[in-house]
Amino acid sequence: MARVSVKITRWNKTRLSKAVDDALKEFGPQLAEQAREEITTRKWPWPGPTLRFESLLMGGKPERGGFLIPAGNRDIVDTGTLLNSQQPPKVQTTGVGVELSITWTAPYAKNVLMGKYDSYINPEGRLVVPEQVKRNWLTSTLEAKPFLPFLVQRWNQLAGQ
Repeated sequence: MARVSVKITRWNKTRLSKAVDDALKEFGPQLAEQAREEITTRKWPWPGPTLRFESLLMGGKPERGGFLIPAGNRDIVDTGTLLNSQQPPKVQTTGVGVELSITWTAPYAKNVLMGKYDSYINPEGRLVVPEQVKRNWLTSTLEAKPFLPFLVQRWNQLAGQ
């Protein structure tokens, strides 16, 4: 009876570990770019119009005696603070392995992601209870740019060497 078998030889854990590190370092900027694309895609609306002090519209400081103007419908980009708070990807070794992280430092980044907004008194003295709208750009980023196909491609490149 004829047999067929396959044998994997020259398995090098150090080389494999370095290949994973390199793959994460290469994937990080691609994932960061996909996240920026997801945030700027017009699919994350705010559920209503917004009023702003005229001086805030252009990034100024609120002043007494200022007046409110409709700022129109907002989206996840809004003033650009969240988008511009994205930090460059970091690849680091931890106690359990290697991790890739991308951080957003805007003070309200988690609230936007999780849809948790505090009630507040608007400049007209009315209580505003914002709708709790999740705008989870991270999930859509990972769905649009999954790591596994990228890793398989890198694995195949490594196997061909």
